[in-house]
Amino acid sequence: YLHDLENQMNTVPGATTPGPHGPQVIPGVYTLRLTVNGKAYTRRVTVINDPRVGQSPAIMAALRAQNRLTMRAYQGMQHSFHARSEVMAIQTKLASLMQRKRAAAVAQQAKTIAAGLNQIGGVIPKGGFSFFYDLIHHAQKPNAMLSFLTLNNKFNTLVSMMQVGMDMAPTSAQIATWKADCLAYNRTVHAWKTMRTRQLPGFNALLAKNHLPQLQVAPLELSDPSCSFPHSGK
Repeated sequence: YLHDLENQMNTVPGATTPGPHGPQVIPGVYTLRLTVNGKAYTRRVTVINDPRVGQSPAIMAALRAQNRLTMRAYQGMQHSFHARSEVMAIQTKLASLMQRKRAAAVAQQAKTIAAGLNQIGGVIPKGGFSFFYDLIHHAQKPNAMLSFLTLNNKFNTLVSMMQVGMDMAPTSAQIATWKADCLAYNRTVHAWKTMRTRQLPGFNALLAKNHLPQLQVAPLELSDPSCSFPHSGK
Protein backbone atom coordinates (compact mmCIF):
# COMPACT_ATOMS: atom_id res chain seq x y z
CA TYR A 1 0.00 0.00 0.00
CA LEU A 2 2.23 2.78 -1.29
CA HIS A 3 1.00 6.31 -1.77
CA ASP A 4 3.04 6.57 -4.94
CA LEU A 5 2.58 7.15 -8.65
CA GLU A 6 5.28 5.43 -10.63
CA ASN A 7 7.68 2.51 -10.80
CA GLN A 8 6.82 0.90 -7.49
CA MET A 9 8.31 -2.45 -8.52
CA ASN A 10 11.76 -0.91 -8.96
CA THR A 11 11.93 1.18 -5.79
CA VAL A 12 14.91 0.64 -3.52
CA PRO A 13 14.26 0.74 0.26
CA GLY A 14 16.16 3.62 1.83
CA ALA A 15 17.18 5.03 -1.55
CA THR A 16 13.85 6.03 -3.10
CA THR A 17 11.86 9.03 -1.94
CA PRO A 18 8.32 8.25 -0.77
CA GLY A 19 5.41 9.11 -3.03
CA PRO A 20 3.34 10.65 -4.28
CA HIS A 21 5.82 12.51 -6.46
CA GLY A 22 3.05 14.35 -8.25
CA PRO A 23 1.78 14.47 -11.83
CA GLN A 24 3.95 15.99 -14.53
CA VAL A 25 3.41 19.69 -15.18
CA ILE A 26 2.49 21.16 -18.53
CA PRO A 27 4.46 23.99 -20.18
CA GLY A 28 4.26 27.23 -18.24
CA VAL A 29 5.95 29.37 -15.59
CA TYR A 30 6.13 27.91 -12.08
CA THR A 31 7.41 29.06 -8.70
CA LEU A 32 9.54 26.61 -6.75
CA ARG A 33 9.62 27.01 -2.97
CA LEU A 34 12.18 25.43 -0.64
CA THR A 35 12.09 25.95 3.13
CA VAL A 36 15.27 25.24 5.12
CA ASN A 37 15.45 25.87 8.88
CA GLY A 38 12.43 28.13 8.68
CA LYS A 39 13.81 30.22 5.81
CA ALA A 40 12.01 30.10 2.47
CA TYR A 41 13.78 30.24 -0.88
CA THR A 42 11.83 30.72 -4.10
CA ARG A 43 12.74 30.61 -7.76
CA ARG A 44 10.70 30.87 -10.92
CA VAL A 45 11.25 28.31 -13.64
CA THR A 46 9.87 28.03 -17.15
CA VAL A 47 8.86 24.60 -18.42
CA ILE A 48 8.78 24.18 -22.19
CA ASN A 49 7.51 21.32 -24.29
CA ASP A 50 9.73 19.17 -26.48
CA PRO A 51 10.77 21.59 -29.27
CA ARG A 52 10.11 18.86 -31.82
CA VAL A 53 6.46 18.95 -30.78
CA GLY A 54 6.14 22.63 -29.95
CA GLN A 55 3.48 24.54 -28.07
CA SER A 56 0.90 25.38 -30.69
CA PRO A 57 -2.60 26.31 -29.50
CA ALA A 58 -3.82 22.83 -30.46
CA ILE A 59 -1.00 21.10 -28.55
CA MET A 60 -1.50 23.28 -25.48
CA ALA A 61 -5.26 22.66 -25.51
CA ALA A 62 -4.60 18.92 -25.60
CA LEU A 63 -2.07 19.16 -22.77
CA ARG A 64 -4.44 21.21 -20.61
CA ALA A 65 -7.20 18.62 -21.10
CA GLN A 66 -4.78 15.81 -20.30
CA ASN A 67 -3.60 17.67 -17.19
CA ARG A 68 -7.17 18.19 -15.96
CA LEU A 69 -7.94 14.48 -16.15
CA THR A 70 -4.57 13.56 -14.64
CA MET A 71 -5.19 15.87 -11.70
CA ARG A 72 -8.65 14.40 -11.14
CA ALA A 73 -7.17 10.89 -11.08
CA TYR A 74 -4.38 12.13 -8.80
CA GLN A 75 -6.97 13.63 -6.45
CA GLY A 76 -8.74 10.27 -6.54
CA MET A 77 -5.49 8.70 -5.34
CA GLN A 78 -5.30 11.20 -2.49
CA HIS A 79 -8.96 10.76 -1.53
CA SER A 80 -8.84 6.95 -1.57
CA PHE A 81 -5.56 6.98 0.37
CA HIS A 82 -7.07 9.20 3.07
CA ALA A 83 -10.29 7.17 3.09
CA ARG A 84 -8.43 3.93 3.68
CA SER A 85 -6.45 5.63 6.43
CA GLU A 86 -9.75 6.37 8.18
CA VAL A 87 -10.77 2.72 7.90
CA MET A 88 -7.36 1.50 9.06
CA ALA A 89 -7.59 3.68 12.17
CA ILE A 90 -10.77 1.85 13.21
CA GLN A 91 -9.27 -1.52 12.28
CA THR A 92 -6.31 -0.84 14.57
CA LYS A 93 -8.54 0.13 17.48
CA LEU A 94 -10.78 -2.90 16.95
CA ALA A 95 -7.79 -5.26 16.85
CA SER A 96 -6.45 -3.77 20.07
CA LEU A 97 -9.83 -4.14 21.78
CA MET A 98 -10.15 -7.78 20.75
CA GLN A 99 -6.69 -8.86 21.89
CA ARG A 100 -8.32 -10.28 25.00
CA LYS A 101 -11.12 -12.80 25.08
CA ARG A 102 -14.53 -11.09 25.08
CA ALA A 103 -18.13 -12.10 25.57
CA ALA A 104 -19.55 -14.19 22.73
CA ALA A 105 -21.91 -11.42 21.57
CA VAL A 106 -19.09 -8.89 21.48
CA ALA A 107 -16.73 -11.26 19.69
CA GLN A 108 -19.33 -12.14 17.05
CA GLN A 109 -20.22 -8.51 16.39
CA ALA A 110 -16.53 -7.58 16.26
CA LYS A 111 -16.01 -10.26 13.61
CA THR A 112 -18.83 -8.80 11.53
CA ILE A 113 -17.45 -5.27 11.89
CA ALA A 114 -13.95 -6.46 10.95
CA ALA A 115 -15.28 -8.13 7.80
CA GLY A 116 -17.07 -4.93 6.80
CA LEU A 117 -13.96 -2.85 7.40
CA ASN A 118 -11.92 -5.23 5.25
CA GLN A 119 -14.47 -5.01 2.45
CA ILE A 120 -14.53 -1.22 2.51
CA GLY A 121 -10.86 -0.51 3.20
CA GLY A 122 -9.33 -3.44 1.34
CA VAL A 123 -6.77 -6.01 2.41
CA ILE A 124 -3.19 -6.33 1.22
CA PRO A 125 -2.45 -10.03 0.64
CA LYS A 126 0.55 -11.62 2.31
CA GLY A 127 3.65 -10.77 0.33
CA GLY A 128 2.18 -7.53 -1.04
CA PHE A 129 1.46 -7.06 -4.77
CA SER A 130 -2.04 -5.81 -4.02
CA PHE A 131 -2.45 -4.49 -7.58
CA PHE A 132 -2.24 -7.95 -9.16
CA TYR A 133 -4.35 -9.40 -6.34
CA ASP A 134 -7.06 -6.85 -7.09
CA LEU A 135 -7.03 -7.65 -10.80
CA ILE A 136 -7.57 -11.35 -10.14
CA HIS A 137 -9.93 -10.98 -7.18
CA HIS A 138 -12.29 -8.46 -8.79
CA ALA A 139 -12.20 -9.92 -12.29
CA GLN A 140 -14.74 -12.47 -11.10
CA LYS A 141 -16.89 -9.88 -9.33
CA PRO A 142 -17.43 -7.01 -11.78
CA ASN A 143 -20.37 -5.60 -9.81
CA ALA A 144 -18.76 -5.87 -6.37
CA MET A 145 -18.14 -2.76 -4.30
CA LEU A 146 -14.54 -1.66 -4.79
CA SER A 147 -12.44 -1.13 -1.68
CA PHE A 148 -10.52 2.08 -1.13
CA LEU A 149 -7.32 0.10 -1.68
CA THR A 150 -8.54 -1.16 -5.05
CA LEU A 151 -9.67 2.34 -6.03
CA ASN A 152 -6.28 3.76 -5.05
CA ASN A 153 -4.65 1.27 -7.42
CA LYS A 154 -7.10 2.07 -10.21
CA PHE A 155 -6.54 5.84 -9.94
CA ASN A 156 -2.80 5.18 -9.78
CA THR A 157 -2.99 3.17 -13.01
CA LEU A 158 -4.88 5.93 -14.77
CA VAL A 159 -2.31 8.55 -13.74
CA SER A 160 0.50 6.27 -14.88
CA MET A 161 -1.11 5.85 -18.30
CA MET A 162 -1.00 9.62 -18.82
CA GLN A 163 2.58 10.04 -17.58
CA VAL A 164 4.29 8.75 -20.70
CA GLY A 165 4.83 12.10 -22.42
CA MET A 166 2.07 11.82 -25.02
CA ASP A 167 1.05 15.26 -26.27
CA MET A 168 -2.59 14.46 -26.81
CA ALA A 169 -5.93 15.05 -25.16
CA PRO A 170 -7.29 12.20 -23.01
CA THR A 171 -9.11 9.55 -24.97
CA SER A 172 -12.80 8.80 -24.50
CA ALA A 173 -11.77 5.49 -22.90
CA GLN A 174 -9.58 7.26 -20.34
CA ILE A 175 -12.36 9.70 -19.48
CA ALA A 176 -14.89 6.87 -19.18
CA THR A 177 -12.48 4.92 -16.95
CA TRP A 178 -12.00 7.89 -14.64
CA LYS A 179 -15.75 8.52 -14.44
CA ALA A 180 -16.40 4.87 -13.57
CA ASP A 181 -13.69 4.93 -10.89
CA CYS A 182 -15.02 8.22 -9.51
CA LEU A 183 -18.56 6.86 -9.24
CA ALA A 184 -17.23 3.67 -7.64
CA TYR A 185 -15.34 5.77 -5.10
CA ASN A 186 -18.52 7.67 -4.21
CA ARG A 187 -20.38 4.37 -3.72
CA THR A 188 -17.67 3.13 -1.36
CA VAL A 189 -17.73 6.42 0.55
CA HIS A 190 -21.48 5.95 0.95
CA ALA A 191 -20.89 2.44 2.34
CA TRP A 192 -18.31 3.82 4.74
CA LYS A 193 -20.68 6.56 5.90
CA THR A 194 -23.39 3.95 6.44
CA MET A 195 -21.09 1.81 8.57
CA ARG A 196 -20.06 4.84 10.62
CA THR A 197 -23.65 5.92 11.28
CA ARG A 198 -25.22 2.48 11.81
CA GLN A 199 -22.94 -0.49 12.51
CA LEU A 200 -20.26 1.30 14.53
CA PRO A 201 -22.71 3.11 16.87
CA GLY A 202 -24.54 -0.18 17.39
CA PHE A 203 -21.27 -1.93 18.22
CA ASN A 204 -20.29 0.86 20.60
CA ALA A 205 -23.63 0.47 22.39
CA LEU A 206 -22.86 -3.25 22.80
CA LEU A 207 -19.40 -2.42 24.14
CA ALA A 208 -20.88 0.02 26.65
CA LYS A 209 -23.40 -2.60 27.76
CA ASN A 210 -20.49 -4.95 28.46
CA HIS A 211 -18.51 -2.21 30.27
CA LEU A 212 -15.85 -2.07 27.58
CA PRO A 213 -14.20 1.04 26.09
CA GLN A 214 -15.95 2.23 22.96
CA LEU A 215 -14.28 2.73 19.60
CA GLN A 216 -13.45 6.40 19.18
CA VAL A 217 -14.36 7.42 15.64
CA ALA A 218 -12.76 10.60 14.30
CA PRO A 219 -14.97 13.05 12.37
CA LEU A 220 -15.56 12.09 8.75
CA GLU A 221 -13.43 14.18 6.38
CA LEU A 222 -14.48 12.63 3.09
CA SER A 223 -16.70 14.18 0.44
CA ASP A 224 -18.30 12.98 -2.77
CA PRO A 225 -16.38 14.53 -5.70
CA SER A 226 -18.13 15.48 -8.90
CA CYS A 227 -17.67 12.88 -11.62
CA SER A 228 -18.18 15.19 -14.59
CA PHE A 229 -15.34 16.11 -16.93
CA PRO A 230 -15.31 19.15 -19.26
CA HIS A 231 -14.03 18.41 -22.76
CA SER A 232 -12.98 21.97 -23.53
CA GLY A 233 -9.25 22.45 -23.85
CA LYS A 234 -9.33 26.04 -22.54
